[in-house]
Amino acid sequence: MRFSVAIPSCMEGLIYPYPFADPGQIIRIAAEAEDMGYEAVWPNDHITTQNYVARMWPKPPRFYEPFVLLSFVAAATKTIKLATGVAVLPVREPIILAKTAATLDVCSGGRVILGVGLGAYREEYRAVNPGKAPHRGKLMDERIAALRALLQDRKATFQGEYVRFRNVEMYPKPVQKKMPIYIGGNSWDGVERAGRYADGWFPAILTPEEIAERVKRMKVVAKEANRSIRRIDIAPQLGVTLARTESQARRTFQASQLRHHLQSLRKSTLKDQTLSDFGANNLIGTPAQVIDRIGDYQDAGATHLAGLMFGVNSVRSFLSQMERFAAHVMPAFRRR
Repeated sequence: MRFSVAIPSCMEGLIYPYPFADPGQIIRIAAEAEDMGYEAVWPNDHITTQNYVARMWPKPPRFYEPFVLLSFVAAATKTIKLATGVAVLPVREPIILAKTAATLDVCSGGRVILGVGLGAYREEYRAVNPGKAPHRGKLMDERIAALRALLQDRKATFQGEYVRFRNVEMYPKPVQKKMPIYIGGNSWDGVERAGRYADGWFPAILTPEEIAERVKRMKVVAKEANRSIRRIDIAPQLGVTLARTESQARRTFQASQLRHHLQSLRKSTLKDQTLSDFGANNLIGTPAQVIDRIGDYQDAGATHLAGLMFGVNSVRSFLSQMERFAAHVMPAFRRR
């Protein structure tokens, strides 16, 4: 089992309070994550303020562009992987996205994971695509295929309903022979996309039982596409709050902005789930309890807990939780 951190970019007002972390603090978090042995860092991707965030906070949150921020992280680190968690594909033109990701991969020595998704908030898509916009799912399918061609073919041509280009010779190519593309999302459509053509699946806030159910379907889809599930990194994103007692951990989580964020997703990302206090869908408790719960995720098919979100309200507490998780939870899985 591998572990990665969701660095607090494009998260102010959503997962963390406003204001939360400036660029220097985010880069420090990423550098310390590398020192602590985390696999990757995952910034989020938002362009405009969500409706509920605007109602909660008097000033607009600072949403830093993820690829620009990751270039600064790359310069301050040596080995940690640089993942987008996730780039909202329906609002990103694929040729420029491919060029940006490839350039970052070259400059970082081959450390990029390109995570893409629909985006949790449909209102963001409508804000940048007023009027009659393309269906997000169909647009995403075309843009994923287009990205593969642009990143791998010497001259890429694509003719779809929404995406079209001809003889695009995009160089330099990534350092990696095949840049990994992870698909975010909890829906069954997202599961099937991952099974057909992704290198990783990046869902959020699912129970082990829900992971197992979806992995079962993914295996079927992958087999139909002549692929093996073993080639797909099952990388769920979860919230984390550690404390000396379970009750203390739950109190800390309940007081965090992360809880408000998860509640906001009940009509989108988390709409098909049975949710109470979110305890079953996250890692909340003592280190020993969290280790046991991670074991349940591992048994369900998870291979990587990616983009871990710490249920805290300050950078100081974020660093403390990140260090505690690395010191008291991660070693249990290095021995397995």
